[in-house]
Amino acid sequence: MPVPPKKLELKVNNKNETIDLLNGGEINLVKQPGLTDIKFDLLIPNTKLPFASYRHGFKRAYYYLKILERYKTGEKTFSFILYRTLPNGTNTYQTALKVTLEDYTIKEDAENGLDVIVSIQLKQHASYGAKTAKIVKGKVLTRKMGRPQKEIKLPTTHKVTKTDTIWSIAKKYYGDELKYLPIRRANSKISKNPEDLKPGMKLTIPKIGTTDKTMGSAQK
Repeated sequence: MPVPPKKLELKVNNKNETIDLLNGGEINLVKQPGLTDIKFDLLIPNTKLPFASYRHGFKRAYYYLKILERYKTGEKTFSFILYRTLPNGTNTYQTALKVTLEDYTIKEDAENGLDVIVSIQLKQHASYGAKTAKIVKGKVLTRKMGRPQKEIKLPTTHKVTKTDTIWSIAKKYYGDELKYLPIRRANSKISKNPEDLKPGMKLTIPKIGTTDKTMGSAQK
């Protein structure tokens, strides 16, 4: 989106359960937190604004509204990534989650000129899948988890193409666009702005460990 949200509200939902005891007391059963709700208002300009970022050239509001419509009607998850940096490139805030688009409200107001405000509500998505079991008489139970992803030997280097983003590169090598941080850290030339990739640039693609494999879905 050309303009990041000014404010972001993340609600980590509670799944703990309080139970009343016969003696009048209470106990609290501690459980894993529920899925996170994300709410924010998004300015979608209809005119070219000096503070907006147009990665693929200027597009009017209709273009971005169609993207939101596809997210809602497509019944698919997508990645929500928001980062804020200081002028020196220091990260001050970051969140990266797999989400679904739950609700959005389009607000058109004459006071905003030709621009549009969209109130958006997202919900964190937790991956799940069915397991199939095959039982053969006299043999051990086996489980099939689906087709394994093709392994790419790491570390390696990657030559940036015109259509590459740091997120598409992370998807190619790690299988998840949310795991872009190791690439950003390994390449000082893009440490300030992960969107600042130029065709022909050579990037180091590091091998990631257990910590890095899970960090993409964490909020910082």
